[in-house]
Amino acid sequence: MRTTIFRSVPLALLMLCAAGSVRAQGALLNRGDHYFEEFSFVRAAEAYEQAFMKDASSIPHARRLAECYWNLRNPKEAETWYAVVAASSQATPVDIYRYSELLRVSGQYADADMWLKRYAKLDPEDTRVELKDNAVEKLSSLLENPGLTHKITLVNFNSDKADIAPFIHKNTIYFASARTLQLTSRRTDSWNDQPFLNIYTGKVAADGTVTAIQPMGDGMNTQYHESNVVISDDGSEMYFTRNNFVEGRKILGEDGVNNLQIFCAPPPA
Repeated sequence: MRTTIFRSVPLALLMLCAAGSVRAQGALLNRGDHYFEEFSFVRAAEAYEQAFMKDASSIPHARRLAECYWNLRNPKEAETWYAVVAASSQATPVDIYRYSELLRVSGQYADADMWLKRYAKLDPEDTRVELKDNAVEKLSSLLENPGLTHKITLVNFNSDKADIAPFIHKNTIYFASARTLQLTSRRTDSWNDQPFLNIYTGKVAADGTVTAIQPMGDGMNTQYHESNVVISDDGSEMYFTRNNFVEGRKILGEDGVNNLQIFCAPPPA
């Protein structure tokens, strides 16, 4: 009897540990779901990663983790998790297409073509397949093109954050940046935990040098995203992209998301 009791104690402890591990997995997956549905992909990915470190094995949650990294533009981690999902019996056509794309990004062209062919069987009407098939041959043809003589270099006014969408009008360059000026703070977007984009301007010299970088004035920048400035040929209208934020009020779409919209305003004098 004593031997039986002693043997049952470790077994009971193992069962308690296993139950605790399952509860921990469930709590982490639920936390990840909460952040995912709030479009807080950095926090969602952290929760899902912790759950899988505790031996979670949910393919739907592996898919969500892959989607987090896809939305965060992290192709290496997205490829890792889409590989798991694409190899499962629960893979969707979207999973397989995205995995093919990520393999192409990492230079695995033969494998990318193989997965693209699998996708084509599931969605034969998708015209993207014909455009992207036989990537190895198309890349070789491009590399052999003698017309590819342009040299691309980074400009010296980039920051350590996102700098995008340049547009030059007369001697002024407009671009969007998530940079933060010294001695200031910026709201961050829960999507990627990075500062919201603002419009910046700079003066363009005759030799192409850009100086006097500063945030655009006239109340252009809000606490949310602004980007993609363009000015009409006659200089009378300026178009730009912004979160749907009007007169200090955030406006949600039918999907419950504060979507990007195109706005128009007079250009700066």
